[in-house]
Amino acid sequence: MLTETLPTEKVYKQTNNVDETNLKWFSTFKQAERAVEEFEITTLTKFNVYQKKSYDISKSGIRWDKDLIPYVIVKSVWLECQHAKDQNKKKNEKRKPCIPKQLLDHPNPAKKQMCIQGSKKCNCKAKILMQETLRFPQFQVTARSRYARNKSAVLIHKALKDEASRESMLKECACSISFPSSGDHSGHVIGEAAGFLQMVDKRIIAKIDEMVKEGICNIGEIMRGLKLFVMHELFKNDNIPSNTNRRFFPTRKDVESHFYRAFSKRKLAKMDQTNVQCLVDEWVKSGDPEDNIFFRPYIPNVVNTTNLDLTDEKTPPVIASEQTMLFVHQLHWQRKLLLRYGQDICLLDATYKTSKYALPLFFVCVKTNMNYQVVASFITQNERQIDIEEALSILKKWTPGWKPTFFMTDKCDAEIHAIETVFSDCHVLICDFHREQAWERWVKKSENGVRDSKDEVVLRHSNTANHPEIQRFVG
Repeated sequence: MLTETLPTEKVYKQTNNVDETNLKWFSTFKQAERAVEEFEITTLTKFNVYQKKSYDISKSGIRWDKDLIPYVIVKSVWLECQHAKDQNKKKNEKRKPCIPKQLLDHPNPAKKQMCIQGSKKCNCKAKILMQETLRFPQFQVTARSRYARNKSAVLIHKALKDEASRESMLKECACSISFPSSGDHSGHVIGEAAGFLQMVDKRIIAKIDEMVKEGICNIGEIMRGLKLFVMHELFKNDNIPSNTNRRFFPTRKDVESHFYRAFSKRKLAKMDQTNVQCLVDEWVKSGDPEDNIFFRPYIPNVVNTTNLDLTDEKTPPVIASEQTMLFVHQLHWQRKLLLRYGQDICLLDATYKTSKYALPLFFVCVKTNMNYQVVASFITQNERQIDIEEALSILKKWTPGWKPTFFMTDKCDAEIHAIETVFSDCHVLICDFHREQAWERWVKKSENGVRDSKDEVVLRHSNTANHPEIQRFVG
């Protein structure tokens, strides 16, 4: 019987409650990540990283695999089921009241989306634990006695604390994974029906972004391209997932959402702004000296804007930036028409989502002795009053003596307030189409109490507005 007393050694152990007899081992961390991905595809589940930890190996507890080879844990990564507890519940609740305030200057009211289930989080307990380890084969023990393992652990810690000994030690990198069973999941469906709850794979999202860059804007064409991508590239030599697996076969609405995000990212591309600057320089150099062109590129803001008060009217634009993009264009002949025909009434017409970029394009028009003519145009980065006001101020500076009596515009508060600020004596009128559109939207809202008789209310408003004896209704 051995009676030798081991030296006391303080060892800090990680608190990872894992059944080490059921661990799966891999040579590298990339192989382990690939194994997790294959597990998700096979079981139709999705796991997200929610915690990472790194350890000091000189103080880590010594563990033993099934071959009695000691190892220490270098890094631990916990992944939780996508239906686990909502870690950001309080933060999301604080942000909810701020969302409608961000659209104050938008011409169209925010649409209300019907949402049956508030959140997909249902406190599922299923987790995956990935551990990157260092193994020490030279300290392998032959006996399963506790004494032999403790003696080997003391020698390992002494070697790890000495820099020279640490370099000479024989070490092997490995990675272990503990996968959950189907019984560990709770509160949500599993199996084939779970395919409808999958999130779109990051490779599918990257492919959509690539197709948008190539100029493919048809949703049907993008969906056909994604199907071929999954069949002939992602799973060329493997079993193709079921068509109900939303991760690799997203719905049309999923594709539309990611297409919009990819499309929006390109509207302020640095390369495109450089091309515009080159074109502007060329136009100024070769065009009429009396033509006016102004271009200011967008410069992103490096300051963190997450703590800004979005309920304040002075909040920065939707796209946070150090310098907003602005393009204003007016030729010499347009300025002459504006001075001649723009003293009585002018029109400000805005277009949205009609060009390659999702930037608002504005036209200033006047009625001449022949027809309507565009006498100036400008593009702003955001649809806010301050951006439109700056563009109109530049046009006013370029056209001395321009003092319109009336301005006709859409039912957009940002446009109306910008015009009234730049031209203090000008009266803003709303065109008939947008006036009737505003009526239609108002009578459809149940809180206004006229939904049952909306047609009659709109007809009465229209008859009043179009009555030949308008003075009877004034005052």
